[in-house]
Amino acid sequence: MKLWDISTGKCLKTLKGHTSSVVSVGWSPDGQLLASSEFDGMIKLWDVDTGECWQTLTGHTNSVWSVTFSPNGQWLLSTSFDQTLKLWVVSTGECLQTFTGHEGPVMVVQFSPDAQFIVSGSLDCNLKLWHISTGECYQTLVGHSELVYSLVVASVPIGDAASARLTAFSGSLDETIKVWDLQTGKYDQTWRSPRPYEGMKLKEIQGLTEAQLATLHALGASS
Repeated sequence: MKLWDISTGKCLKTLKGHTSSVVSVGWSPDGQLLASSEFDGMIKLWDVDTGECWQTLTGHTNSVWSVTFSPNGQWLLSTSFDQTLKLWVVSTGECLQTFTGHEGPVMVVQFSPDAQFIVSGSLDCNLKLWHISTGECYQTLVGHSELVYSLVVASVPIGDAASARLTAFSGSLDETIKVWDLQTGKYDQTWRSPRPYEGMKLKEIQGLTEAQLATLHALGASS
């Protein structure tokens, strides 16, 4: 991994220690630690100042697809192709909880702002809400038709901003973003970027490169 100064574009450090492709990186809230995951299922914690790896977390049986720190930096969540999520104690490397219930690889996870529950998204097209203390799934959010690979959880102001609603925004391979009310478990908005040539339904196109064909598909001109 490389640590970059975004103001100058210079590489500050190269962090070495992984033995397979690095899939995900997370930065602790205080900026002192980095967490990284790799295809072989290991997670590493790094001291940003020294560039040294001081903890290796093992327990997943397949690629670890994402890592994210809790708001207070004390816990770390990981998602894996082994269809589980794991909750780790950052200071000790202990696995506190393993969450099972998705029917496909788990792609992404986020803590709630108060770190009382988590939200995960999976190749099974669903989002799940979990109690951190018990590891139980208490709600499954159904609406996407393809895998969920992106997720944000936030308190969104309502009206005059005197109150807020706990909301999840999920991005999917079905080319949509859904806006979920986490109190009801329902989505009330679906966002989709305009596809100006949708409906043309071009077929058997010849003489174009793969990149050009992909562009036509992205614009909605071909199926």
